[in-house]
Amino acid sequence: MATGITEQLAIHTAKVRYEDIPPEAIEKAKDCILDQIGVELIGSTLEWNKIAYRYVAEMGGRGESTVVNYGNKVPTLDAAFVNATFGQGCELDDVGFAAGGHPSAATVPVALAVGEKQRNTGEDFLAAVVVGCDVMYRLLAAVRPSSGKRGFHSHGIGAPFGAMATAARLLRLNDGQMLHAFGIAGMHSSGTMEYDQTGGEVKRVIAGVAARGGIQSALLAQLGLTGPPTIIEGKRGFLKVFADQVEPDEITRDLGSDFKIMRVWFKLYPCVATDQTHRRTPLRRGRCRGDPRRHIRNFAFPRRRHLRAPRCCERAVQPAVFSRDPLVEKRQRSELLHGSEAVDRSESSRTCQESEELRRPEREEGPELQHDDGGEAY
Repeated sequence: MATGITEQLAIHTAKVRYEDIPPEAIEKAKDCILDQIGVELIGSTLEWNKIAYRYVAEMGGRGESTVVNYGNKVPTLDAAFVNATFGQGCELDDVGFAAGGHPSAATVPVALAVGEKQRNTGEDFLAAVVVGCDVMYRLLAAVRPSSGKRGFHSHGIGAPFGAMATAARLLRLNDGQMLHAFGIAGMHSSGTMEYDQTGGEVKRVIAGVAARGGIQSALLAQLGLTGPPTIIEGKRGFLKVFADQVEPDEITRDLGSDFKIMRVWFKLYPCVATDQTHRRTPLRRGRCRGDPRRHIRNFAFPRRRHLRAPRCCERAVQPAVFSRDPLVEKRQRSELLHGSEAVDRSESSRTCQESEELRRPEREEGPELQHDDGGEAY
């Protein structure tokens, strides 16, 4: 009897040993962990992320896992929720290249929270992050770019599976429990991108919601709750619900030998991944000979033109997340580093003039960068 996609993933998640993982993937996991913890520390200082912390702090409960930066212990589910929110809520989290989502924000907060409670070994911790990233990347690669065109946020639909796989390994679920955990994680898989049309700061907690849902899925399966064993390939499963065009082979190709954590990229700037190039171009203009504006090439992401960035959030710094304007990016970095009150008005005015000058002259036009991001900002 042929083994279905969900079952293959479940077996892979349960059976991979630390010794089976290539050294380079382990080293990449260490980089992902360090990067994510650093991003969480930054995110913990931002006002919109503090909402998640206040929510968790007021809930109380048993002290099981530590909240990054604050140091207090809260229930494991709550620690994962708030730390993942910190990790995604300042837009410096890493990204799965060509798949979307933020693998480390889905796995590292979960591994820290569950690992602290379970007292897992370092090898268990690293292997859980590698496998969690692998599962999440493969699922998202199978539905992009179609899922983004339909309005689903890649992290919202993929991260519950990555978080579940991470938690399930640390909880040492057996094959049967693992299969049901996948089915339960599918019930947590959700999230649209309406926030980039009519506003709202809910994007800040999308990683937290997924982290909590992933751990919850693993715990419920461990206690005996069952889920559909065809949650990925079934008639009403992941592939059919979230995309019109899918590539199922992306999920199982080289499973167990090609670990997709190697496809995780780190961001240089606090903005969506598809705008990293637009940040770097103006900042490098000083290296050009003559008038730097003549050396700026127009690399565009045509499928991003539908975004209504200024209405993404009410906070003044948030539009920069989606903006390609050097002024907005410069102000954003200043606010992140020094606080909004420290940004000099005269400096902002001068930078505004510079920004207008960058937009005004005739530029050397280059070809559109062919990057089919499915209309999604991640």
